[in-house]
Amino acid sequence: MKHKQPALTRIISQSLKNKRLSHAYLLVGDAFLLDTAYWLSSVIMSQSLEAKATFQRLKEGLIVDFILIDGSKELIKKDDILQLQEKFKNTALESYNQKVVLIHHVHNANTHALNSVLKFLEEPSGSTTTFILTTDAPQLVLPTIISRCMVITLENNKTDDWALLEPQHPVIQNHLKKTCSSNDEAQALLENQNYQLAMTISVDLAETLSKNVEMALVNWQLATVTNRDSLKFVIEIMIEHYRSLMYNYTKETSFSLPQIKGLLQTFILMKSKLNPSAHIALLVDEGCYHIREVFYGN
Repeated sequence: MKHKQPALTRIISQSLKNKRLSHAYLLVGDAFLLDTAYWLSSVIMSQSLEAKATFQRLKEGLIVDFILIDGSKELIKKDDILQLQEKFKNTALESYNQKVVLIHHVHNANTHALNSVLKFLEEPSGSTTTFILTTDAPQLVLPTIISRCMVITLENNKTDDWALLEPQHPVIQNHLKKTCSSNDEAQALLENQNYQLAMTISVDLAETLSKNVEMALVNWQLATVTNRDSLKFVIEIMIEHYRSLMYNYTKETSFSLPQIKGLLQTFILMKSKLNPSAHIALLVDEGCYHIREVFYGN
């Protein structure tokens, strides 16, 4: 980690040395975000930078005093946060005597959940409980939450690891760079027929939504096939697209921040519902309904 995130490593190393770790961290970045948060969790739990074994146990879900709430997969609800109260009534069970809550993509929480997170941060459960929040959209995190965390902006070095052999549409290129670790892996996706169909749908959807919402949605519905893998790729491409728009947001962006958040949450919701029994066309119709709500309201 010291090579990927030297600034973070220095901060945590000094905090360990001085025995002054924060009770709450907010990691901001769009590359290696979850892995970095796992690393920080393992360091805090073991109270040491040499925490490979703890890191592995965390990722395998083998440490009972560690809780992951993953907002990258579905909207974080108030009940998700309130369940922590019951969990933390007991003392730590592991020999580390440390409890860590990792809330990944904390911005993808509804207002009630964010207020519950804030209450936890205002009333920390002693010196053995640490909150680690992550986001690639700091603009959507409550200022009151940010003010109670040590904010660390991560270095983004993933995109420098490798380059595509052939340029792709920016929406597709962004997805490949965020999800593939090599050119061979990216090339395999580009040769996949399901991915090729998803590329066409995704590019049209991304480009047309900024010009004509109804046309974009009608085109998507007409292009829909009963192919679960293609829809899975469309959803994943669009999630990475709107995450990138959110992270790199400027006033010149085609959509407002609330619109980007709404679009992102729509595709995350669709991803959570894309199970083996899901009806593909109906799921797309539901997605179109939520997108209309994003732009037109109730």
